[in-house]
Amino acid sequence: MKRFFKILFLTLVIITLVNATIFLIYSSIYYKAIDVDNYLKTDEYVTVIDNKDYIAFMPNEGKAKAGYIFYPGAKVEEKAYGELMYDLAKLNIFAAIVKMPFRFAFLNIDGANKVINDYHDNVDYFYIGGHSLGGAMSTVYLSDNQDRFEGFILLGAYTTKDFSSNEKLWGLTIYGSNDYVLNRNSYAKADIKMPKHKYEYVIDGGNHANFASYGVQKGDGEATITRTEQINSTVLKIVEFITLKQLTLAI
Repeated sequence: MKRFFKILFLTLVIITLVNATIFLIYSSIYYKAIDVDNYLKTDEYVTVIDNKDYIAFMPNEGKAKAGYIFYPGAKVEEKAYGELMYDLAKLNIFAAIVKMPFRFAFLNIDGANKVINDYHDNVDYFYIGGHSLGGAMSTVYLSDNQDRFEGFILLGAYTTKDFSSNEKLWGLTIYGSNDYVLNRNSYAKADIKMPKHKYEYVIDGGNHANFASYGVQKGDGEATITRTEQINSTVLKIVEFITLKQLTLAI
């Protein structure tokens, strides 16, 4: 009997080690940021802080009415979203990209806590969201922290939690018409989980990958607009959404 349990134990150890090795190899192959260095430097408009927990983009006024905490997509280098976050900060919206272990948001669902703790004195109201898997995981965090946010903004993603009864939260989803990575059936089914104040924007000619700068993503559709055009459209819609929500808070 002892021999049996010894063999069983060794077998489980081997299986665990093999699975861990496979995961490490899989996670080591990821989408790397391309041509974003200029957006990751402090300048006259934006202060950029890159630490072990997040990359923060603070408008140089040192105070922002609104802040967007962002969870990156699976296997995407955080810096790839630098252009989007920098552009938001340039328009006076604080933005922070949460860093994820092995670049999987489900391994750091509570990552927003650190950003809120560090910037609650500099940002009046927070919004949360993310891209693809990161967007989905941000709604998991939000479901347990609804009182800390005014809304959520998802890019090429859909909520996995039900916010339909929440009168305070607003929700915005943005995706490209040529996005072939986003599961449209799941996206449609998730609509009933959106809050009462929900908004959707489809970027004509946009795809899944061009919310960031990491090249072509496997299984994605081909964009018929440039990455910069897609990011610009996204920034404008986010600013419009937050501005509209902020106006209701001022009443």
